[in-house]
Amino acid sequence: MLDIDTELLTKYIIPEKQSAKRHYGVHPYFTRRPWNVVNAYIKKYSPDNGIVLDPFGGSGVTVVEASVLGRHGIQIDINPLGNFIANQLLIPAVDIQNLEKIGIALITKAKQILMEQGLDKILEDYWHPIGIKLPKDSDVEYVEDLFSDQQTAELAVLKKLIDDVEQKDFRNLLLLTFSATISKTNKTFISAKNRKASRGGATILSIYRYHVPQVPVELFPIEQFALRFKKILLAKKETNLVLKGDGAVYLESATNMTSIKDTSIDYIFTDPPYGSFIKYIKLSTMWNSWLGFTVPEDLAQKEVIAQNNNDQQYFELLKQSAKECYRVLKEGSYLSLVFSHRDLSYWRKIYNIFADAGFNYKISVPQPLKTVWSLHKKQNDLSSFAGEVIITFKKEALSNNRKTQSLKDIIDNLFSFDETLPTDELCLNLIPKLYESGILDEIGNKKIILSDFLKGHLIYNAEQKSWQKTH
Repeated sequence: MLDIDTELLTKYIIPEKQSAKRHYGVHPYFTRRPWNVVNAYIKKYSPDNGIVLDPFGGSGVTVVEASVLGRHGIQIDINPLGNFIANQLLIPAVDIQNLEKIGIALITKAKQILMEQGLDKILEDYWHPIGIKLPKDSDVEYVEDLFSDQQTAELAVLKKLIDDVEQKDFRNLLLLTFSATISKTNKTFISAKNRKASRGGATILSIYRYHVPQVPVELFPIEQFALRFKKILLAKKETNLVLKGDGAVYLESATNMTSIKDTSIDYIFTDPPYGSFIKYIKLSTMWNSWLGFTVPEDLAQKEVIAQNNNDQQYFELLKQSAKECYRVLKEGSYLSLVFSHRDLSYWRKIYNIFADAGFNYKISVPQPLKTVWSLHKKQNDLSSFAGEVIITFKKEALSNNRKTQSLKDIIDNLFSFDETLPTDELCLNLIPKLYESGILDEIGNKKIILSDFLKGHLIYNAEQKSWQKTH
């Protein structure tokens, strides 16, 4: 279907900058991957009117961009929160005027109830989650501990008023606004330095656990709901114009996609978990409890992560997912997956798992991120990558398309135009070459942190956070 040309593909797939802002990435839970990268891959690798699948769908970037391009998008995910967000973004032809009217009336009513009834009565009379335990590594024990009385009361009022909205699509879009509001109105929220209080984020989404800082910022739900609602209106005005195809979202595991027929998919773009670093199901506890979502236990057990630091379990589940992807993909079609990890053994396995499933490796394209979101990364340049590699395979007869190359030659080529390279740029460009040359296979399954591997061959400047060749 497509000729693979490394130079052309790299230029085509990686836009130098985003050409326009997407308003529908309005949810803090929404992945921060640039929409135009996903859009470009779908456009490149899937036919017009084709079926595009993301078996680790998250909050819907792939399925939405497929719809924007006139494809039929399918999302599989075990987390009802992500599927809920994706479904709301996919709602076509929303009556914006009526939605705005209902939303403004709801906000006005919420303020009135708060003023007339007071906190104590609201906390007594209105439902809010109580007794739902957070993950063990959280700073507090229960979901209700994440909110002040004021925040709980305002959220409870908003939730009751939203539940009373009769029209389903309007009710769900208001619930989407509500779920985005929760992200900013809890005790894990901290402000960005030297910016106004509301310009910050929840530690849940920066260090990936429920950490309550000593001095949290208290934002108030009704006010934040109103601000978020304006963004939802903008988002739906945009999707009214740009959605061309349809989409389907299924609560299933990527290890057993019963809703997908054999050889029915034209292209797969997906972003599987990177080991045990981010446990999305547990991190979603706060949202799922307020929204009334539950994750079936049988699905939770199939979350593709290294539970209890069990790498073997993670790779076994990922192997099952790769086989399922092979089963549903049409012959001659492509699969692209996003990956990042600092352990070289993980990279070796991720490449080999999909090759062993029957896919023929084609190309890897680095995707450095210009914005660093992880506090952990900011504090230690060598601890993780601010970027990822997008690896593309094809369902076709296997061929040996890897070229033997020495590590010295690889490093010389990477430094051919630069005397020094920052960690992220160096690592993200080096890893595919290690696989393509067979060096990853020589390393084997032994855990090797990439920065430690590099220190045996290059010099690291901690002050400048860059690397240079030895002389």
